[in-house]
Amino acid sequence: MEKYENKDYKGAINDLTKYIEIYPKDHKYGYFNRGVFKDEIKDYKGAIRDYSKAIKLYPSSKKYWTRRSLSKFALGKYRGALKDINKALLLDSSNPGSLALKGIILHKLGDKKNGCNLVKKSFELGNEKESTIDFLINFCK
Repeated sequence: MEKYENKDYKGAINDLTKYIEIYPKDHKYGYFNRGVFKDEIKDYKGAIRDYSKAIKLYPSSKKYWTRRSLSKFALGKYRGALKDINKALLLDSSNPGSLALKGIILHKLGDKKNGCNLVKKSFELGNEKESTIDFLINFCK
């Protein structure tokens, strides 16, 4: 993780690839973390592949579904992102971050009213991230 902390994401990806080879029974964490590092270098397709492998090994992780949704969103694959965030919300229906992401995705898909309502709900549940507040100010008047 030192390479990640030093923002050497490619080095961290290489280390995790070796980790996955050495510890094949502990893949889910290796795949998930490698996906996070791939997101950092904007390799969203590679991140999606790794998150998909992690999900296959541990489908009950809302974090894995959420991260894959974010990567799909970054590629403009809004319908796929919506499917993934819906899975995450099935696992934790009141997660403010997941609600905000679903709202933003719905807004992108043209459902502006429901999208804004979900982002507002996430704010009411304690999501006070700057990006959430900016979204509410700029898109949900």
